[in-house]
Amino acid sequence: MPIFINKKRVNPYSQIENAMINDIRLTQDCVGVMTYLLSRQNEHVSKSDLYERFNTDYFSIIDSIEMLKVCGYIDSNEDYITIK
Repeated sequence: MPIFINKKRVNPYSQIENAMINDIRLTQDCVGVMTYLLSRQNEHVSKSDLYERFNTDYFSIIDSIEMLKVCGYIDSNEDYITIK
């Protein structure tokens, strides 16, 4: 499922495809992380940014990132996350 990103974003709103939100494989934490990532379209997001933003434990963020990787929504290395 492609996610389209407008690099010349003029309006301050994010549009998110319903299929990702309704994907039964994803937990509410995964949907929250992915929604945050989509809202930060033109910026690099590090895992430490996610820990600070969601004010949660390390394992919760790591579990969400891994599930999003398994479901094909993101790529991730040691430091940064890329939306597919």
